[in-house]
Amino acid sequence: MRLKIDESWLKKEIRSAYKIRQDYETWQEQALRMVKEVTDLRQLRELFYKLGDRWEWQQATGTWLSKSRPLDAVGLILRAPGLSQGRERYIVYIIMAYSKGAVAKFDHLGDKERIIIERDVTTDDLRAWSTCGHGALDLIARDLTPLNSVEQVLRKGYLIAQPGDHALRLEVPVLDRLRTELEHLLWRIAMGGRTFSIQEIETLTAREVEDVLGVRFYEYVEAVVTLERLWSRIKSDTAGSIKARAAGRISESDKPSIMRTLRMIEGLLYILWFRPPALQITPLRRAYRILSAEPTQNHIHNEILTQLQRVIRSLNDVLERTKYLKWKSVIERDSLSTGELFENLSVSLFAKEALSTAFEDIMREHTLAYIGYPERVTARGKLMRIVFGLGVLPLRIMIRCLEDVLSYILRLSPSRQIKRRRTQTTLGLDNG
Repeated sequence: MRLKIDESWLKKEIRSAYKIRQDYETWQEQALRMVKEVTDLRQLRELFYKLGDRWEWQQATGTWLSKSRPLDAVGLILRAPGLSQGRERYIVYIIMAYSKGAVAKFDHLGDKERIIIERDVTTDDLRAWSTCGHGALDLIARDLTPLNSVEQVLRKGYLIAQPGDHALRLEVPVLDRLRTELEHLLWRIAMGGRTFSIQEIETLTAREVEDVLGVRFYEYVEAVVTLERLWSRIKSDTAGSIKARAAGRISESDKPSIMRTLRMIEGLLYILWFRPPALQITPLRRAYRILSAEPTQNHIHNEILTQLQRVIRSLNDVLERTKYLKWKSVIERDSLSTGELFENLSVSLFAKEALSTAFEDIMREHTLAYIGYPERVTARGKLMRIVFGLGVLPLRIMIRCLEDVLSYILRLSPSRQIKRRRTQTTLGLDNG
């Protein structure tokens, strides 16, 4: 894939990277000193709390930042089912090792942003959502059907990381003629006279994630989507109980038990969509134990239990695998380049380490709704999509206009005029 980088941002990053690298080395020295001072398990536990939940991500991206080029990045593609039958989604993450010098906070070392591409497996229709700001996705997906495949989209398009927006935008030059002239003109105004450099980034494809690394993310999400469809069907049958009883599917005595089960599954679905996967396994297992002990079970309970067991099994596989990958990157870091697990991945050592840590970090930090299902976001998430979707472009145009005005004022300032005349006189260019 190709990442399009604002040259002005790159220059700022080069200046700020040195300071952030020093901050990282100071943090590393302090952490090592605290470890050496530990004398018992109680102090060791207190140390882990002090370091925080994301210290692995800080350490991995800190090492990457100290050894990599400015604004170095690596790609990670996850495959997931669509909410409609016959559709699948590709979540394209860009993991960047950069210092975020604009905010000068060490806890912001590195970042993960994504776009989503959905494909109709029957018609090959394509559409994509870019990130418009702070993780919120576009309100309206962009039609990319003329490109025929996800591979063509990523090969011919550019991914643009927008500093300050927490956003990742997909730009496809070959389809500019299909975009409205007004939108294209507004983005040109917003970007102004900025220059960009193109960076080829190493990428783990969805096939490599599933077949080489063994992370079956698609199976887990498919199990969740299937559970929701099952819950919706049974709920509809129960609501229309007269018709269901006539068809022999639901008896009157079974209805209270089924209603309790549906309420529990509804609560689980909320957890599955709006909590990170790492926080789902415990409530899922608890719910399975409760439903398994239901005294009045019938074929509906058995159907739900079977699907719930599938969700638990697939989620546990994903969590264990991502933990294992991170463990390998930490404990056996020296063998990452030659080890059997990573030998078929043509990415650098530091990218492998960062990817392993980032994958596990996504499972602990991002929800399914956030990762790939903007239709499922909360009311706050929907509000963010509206605000950022409608506001980012006008805000960038306003900032650009203000920059032009300030630049014009500075050129007309007396001190600037005096300095300019002195320079002309020194160079022999002053006709006066």
